[in-house]
Amino acid sequence: MNENLQLGLRLSPESRRALIRDRIIELFPILGRRGKQLSGMLSGGEQQMLAMAVAVAREPSLLLLDEPSQGLAPVVLEEIALAIKQLRAFGLTLLLAEQNHQFASSLADRFIALQGGEIVDAGDKAALESRERVAAAIMAH
Repeated sequence: MNENLQLGLRLSPESRRALIRDRIIELFPILGRRGKQLSGMLSGGEQQMLAMAVAVAREPSLLLLDEPSQGLAPVVLEEIALAIKQLRAFGLTLLLAEQNHQFASSLADRFIALQGGEIVDAGDKAALESRERVAAAIMAH
């Protein structure tokens, strides 16, 4: 497995490493298939998955994801979205900073929309889906 991921696992309790590794491979099967491939040789989407996997290896209670969809192909976005949903199912709280409205709204329970560093709207998922103002604020950037 990639050295970066091994490093992340070394920071976890030794008694939990195998379980954490299995969970990561379940979340990101491609990482298991890449074996010892250098991270610089991974695609952009695979590098994004590796970054998430290293963070997950530490078993945080909160994970901040900054623009996880940026520059990724639609098929990779689907894999990232599935992994995020699985992380939530494991009980992990996620804070997603994302400009891709469609991607974010498919994952979020609540939202805060910012424009120019100011909060322009906030609410739950139902409110997000019904507010054109939020979409306009996001699209302005």
